[in-house]
This record gives sequence, structure tokens and C-alpha cells, in this order.
Amino acid sequence: FHCSVLKPHIGSIPTVVDDLPHDAVDNHPLVSPLAILATKEEFIDGKNQVQVLVQWEGLSPDETSWESWDKLQAAYNLEDKVGFDGEGIVMNSSTTIGPE
Repeated sequence: FHCSVLKPHIGSIPTVVDDLPHDAVDNHPLVSPLAILATKEEFIDGKNQVQVLVQWEGLSPDETSWESWDKLQAAYNLEDKVGFDGEGIVMNSSTTIGPE
């Protein structure tokens, strides 16, 4: 909003002031990754980079964001949490589930 739409406060001064969360920087709460929901590779700055869809702790699921895996891993020390180096889970297509 623009400062021209501000109006003076009318009434008594509030007696209770909401405290900021303890984990805040520049009036923004610090969040940490709750879950990695998806991954993709994108061609950025001339090379392939892994991007991950992150659900943030304390935020709604609608506030997920795509982040660089390298930057996220460095910022949150995730090297022992998740690895994307392998091919993933390979299911044998001849395996059937349930009654034959």
C-alpha cells in the first residue's frame, strides 16, 4: 500500500502489543523446511540445477516454494537428511499386488 492511504489512529492506545516470534529477522519469521514434496531439474545459467518444492514449517501448504537444492542444503545443513544422487526407487513391472 502507499503511504498516502494511511490515516491517523483514532481511539485509545492498545494496551497489549503482539510480540514477534522469537525466531525472527527483520520482522520476518524464520522458517525451516518441513518436507520436500517434489524435485525437478532446470537449465539455469548454462547448467542443469536441481530444484525442490519445499513445504515450510509453520506455513500453510499453499505457501510452498521451488528452491535450489544446493542453496537449501547449504542453508539448512541437510546433507544427512535427504539424498537425490541415486536413480530413486525402481519398481519391478512384473510384480503384482493383490490376488492373481
